[in-house]
Amino acid sequence: MNWVTRLPLPSLGPWLISAALLVTGFIVNSQPAETPAEACGMPPNPPVPADALEITIMARTDHRDCWHVQMAVAAAPLVTDYTLGVTTMPLMMNHGPSWAVMVDATQHGRAADIMVVSGDAWKALRAQGALVPLDACVTSHPEFANIRPDAWYGLRSFDHAHVWAVPLAADTGILFFSKPLLRRLGWSEAQIDALPQRVLAGNFSQGDMRALAREAERRGIVRPGFGVWQGEDNNWTASVPRRDARVSGRVLFWDWGNRAWGEYLMKLGKPYDLRRLYDTIGYALLPAEHSGLDRVVTHAGTATFYVLTSDKANGNRHRQQQACALLAKMMTPEINDRHIAHAGFLSVLTTQASGMPEARFGHDIMRMIDGVYDQSHSTPDRRALDT
Repeated sequence: MNWVTRLPLPSLGPWLISAALLVTGFIVNSQPAETPAEACGMPPNPPVPADALEITIMARTDHRDCWHVQMAVAAAPLVTDYTLGVTTMPLMMNHGPSWAVMVDATQHGRAADIMVVSGDAWKALRAQGALVPLDACVTSHPEFANIRPDAWYGLRSFDHAHVWAVPLAADTGILFFSKPLLRRLGWSEAQIDALPQRVLAGNFSQGDMRALAREAERRGIVRPGFGVWQGEDNNWTASVPRRDARVSGRVLFWDWGNRAWGEYLMKLGKPYDLRRLYDTIGYALLPAEHSGLDRVVTHAGTATFYVLTSDKANGNRHRQQQACALLAKMMTPEINDRHIAHAGFLSVLTTQASGMPEARFGHDIMRMIDGVYDQSHSTPDRRALDT
């Protein structure tokens, strides 16, 4: 049975859709681009002091991705071996594909000292001589030992001779659910709180989820087809009403990537009313297909990385050691958890900063994943850095 439901869209003529998109695009493009500091709710970044060594960092910084570079700004005062100042080189959506901009910068000696890349992009940069190996960097700063061993997997070259990237954040699929709708179904707070553990134990399956969704539809608690939603919205015009339906509590269960939590934090938790957010939306790993027979199949994959550029790529700046010292401070819980807290990423660190409840989601999910390493059908390779 196909249990993926799409929202019906209003019957708008093609001319009206085109006109709306044209007007929207004009309005958006006519506004000045938001700086990374503004997007992160921080004061303007200070200029690099005259007696400081400038470190540049380039990354996509739209919306919640602002923390990719703002972590460097926040970490610079923590570096004791050097006096550093940070210049951000933000890549916005209206700059075009960020990957193309990065490649062009490395090929013409204009790359930043530190760059943020996704997936296997670092391999292409390494092949063209744009990166430096990080072996000495990683072993000379104790902060890197706080990174989860499994997060390093795959970051070596094929001959396992060098490490070429530092993991920044992980991604995985999440089952989100509406706590108010479960309450209307008669669930107690204890039952709601226990649902993530039931998923972990294989005692709440996709079949159980569908059955509960059908009950909610039959009782009129949700509209027909709003019991379970699965998959991403590839249609831009459909994504807006679907996202609104999730946040407004009209869908019982939906699966989505963990970065959706950053959106929910902005819409339900800002200005960080975390009690309201956690009282409204719950989360668990994706459940197994059959209750009692299978267990969850979720695992986290490291999705975003920091790399240090070679002199060939950055125009002979010769600042790899200083950039490494800055990168190490960005891997402290106090700094890294800001990224986890506000962007919806999953933590790659083994410890959590105290006094930052906004980061709870990213650490909760990783603890759930840790709990199923030995029972999952798809278990990440946990080989450590020194294997």
